[in-house]
Amino acid sequence: MVKGTGRTVFPAEIVPCGAAAESQHLVSWRRGSLPYGLSARELDVVSGLVAGLSNREISARHGISHRTVSTHVERILHKFSASSRTAVASIAIGEGIYVPSATDG
Repeated sequence: MVKGTGRTVFPAEIVPCGAAAESQHLVSWRRGSLPYGLSARELDVVSGLVAGLSNREISARHGISHRTVSTHVERILHKFSASSRTAVASIAIGEGIYVPSATDG
């Protein structure tokens, strides 16, 4: 069971994502709901937060406006009950929502 969801989530595989796909990996979810009630796009934004990207950098990576990213970040902070982007990144890594590769800093 993934904390924050009250549901069992079934991780399927680790998949590369983002511009530096060889070093950034998200857990791909096959069945069930995403942890913390995240949408697929919010999960994309979480990958940017873990990478330390700005809203503008995340928007460029995913082809959405920086205002949309800002809205996603606010929703993610609320869903994680986190007060900072760093806290979200820490939770995402700690709970296996984001799985860094061996080449991550």
